Amino acid sequence: MTQTHFERETAPVLAAGPKGSVRRESKLVGWAKKNLAFLLFVILPTLITTVYMGAIASDQFVTEARFVVRSAAQSSGNSSASLLGALIGGGGGGMSTMSASESYSVADYLDSHDAVMALQKDLNLVQLYRRPEADLLARLWWSDPPAERLFDYYERMVSVKIDPSSGIVILRAYAFRPDDAHKIAERLLELAEDRVNTFSKRAEADTLGVAKAEVAEAEKRVLKSQTEITEYRLNEQSLDPVKSATALMTVVGGLEAQLAQARAQQSAQGKFLNPDSPQQQALSGKISALQAQIDRETARMAGGDKGVLAPIVAKYETLELSKDFAEKQYAAALASLESARLEAMKQHMFVVRIVEPNQPDMSTYPRRFVDVLSIFITLLVSYGIGWLIYAGMKEHAA
Repeated sequence: MTQTHFERETAPVLAAGPKGSVRRESKLVGWAKKNLAFLLFVILPTLITTVYMGAIASDQFVTEARFVVRSAAQSSGNSSASLLGALIGGGGGGMSTMSASESYSVADYLDSHDAVMALQKDLNLVQLYRRPEADLLARLWWSDPPAERLFDYYERMVSVKIDPSSGIVILRAYAFRPDDAHKIAERLLELAEDRVNTFSKRAEADTLGVAKAEVAEAEKRVLKSQTEITEYRLNEQSLDPVKSATALMTVVGGLEAQLAQARAQQSAQGKFLNPDSPQQQALSGKISALQAQIDRETARMAGGDKGVLAPIVAKYETLELSKDFAEKQYAAALASLESARLEAMKQHMFVVRIVEPNQPDMSTYPRRFVDVLSIFITLLVSYGIGWLIYAGMKEHAA
C-alpha cells in the first residue's frame, strides 16, 4: 500500500518513541483533526476568554442608588408606613399620573447627552473612564472622544431603569475605582434633583403667572380709583361731599323747625295782637329770614348757578362705588393667588432617595467564572445547532 505524504514524514518520529506514546499521539491528532471545527469555534474562544478574564480584565466597581419622584400632596396625605408601602409598590400605594410622568422624564434625562455633558463638565468623565488600571478592551479608547462616542460608552457604564408599578428609578454606575463610581452616582442624583426642581419651578410659574397678573391689574384699578377720589376732593374742596350734604340737610331741617315754630307763634299771637304790632312785625321778619335761608340752602343742594351739591354727591358716590368694586376685585384676586400658591405647593415635586449611593468595598464585575461559563455554554449551544443544521443539509443532499 502506498504511504501518504503525512505518514512518510511522521513515520520516523512515531517510530522513535515508545509504542504507547505513539498510540496516544495518534489518537490525539486524529481527534483534533476530526473535531477541528469544535476546537476553533468553542474551545479556542473559551480559552481566550479565560485568559482575558483571569489575567487581563480589570476590576469594575458598581454603585447603586434608588429614588422616586413624589409630590407634596402625595407625601402630606400619607404616614411613614403608607409612604414606604407606596414606594415599594404595595399597600395600595400606586403613583400618580403626574409623578409617573416626572419619574420617566427624569430617567430619560439621566440617560441623555445632557447628563453626559454635565458629568463631563463637573467630573471630567473621560478621565474617570481612562484610568491606568482599566484594561484596553474595557476602557474608553478616545482621549478626546466625540459626543456620540462618549455617550455610547456612558450607556455601557451607567444603567438607569424604572419600575413601572412603583415609579422607583434604579441607578447603577460602573467605574474602575470605588470612589469614581460613587462620584458618578452622587452627581447623577444631584442632576435628577435639579431637573425635578426645574420642573416644579416651571409648573409653579405657569400656575401663579395668571393669578399674579390678575392681582397686579386689580391693584392698578384700586390705585386709580383712589387717585380719582383724591383729585375730586381737591377740586371740590370737600373731604367728603356726602357728609357735607348730610350736614347741610341737618341745617335745613333745623331751619324748617325754627320756621314752623315762628309761624305757630305768629298764628297764636294773631288772635290777640294787631298785625301791625311790633311783635307781629318782628315775627314776620323772622319768618321771612328763615324762609330765605331755607330757600338758599335748598337751592345749594338741588341746583342754582353753582348748582353743585347734588351733582357733586352723585359723582362722589359713583367714584366711591367704583373704588369699592375695585377693592372687592383686588380681594378676590388675592384670594385666587393664595389658592393658586397652595395648589402649586401641593404639586411641587421632589426627589426621595430610597437607597443612597454606596462606597463599594470590592469589585463586582467582571464575574469571571460566570462570564467564562456563559460564553462556553453559548458557544457550545451555537455549535450544536450549527452542527445539526449542517448534518441535516448533508443528509438531505445525500
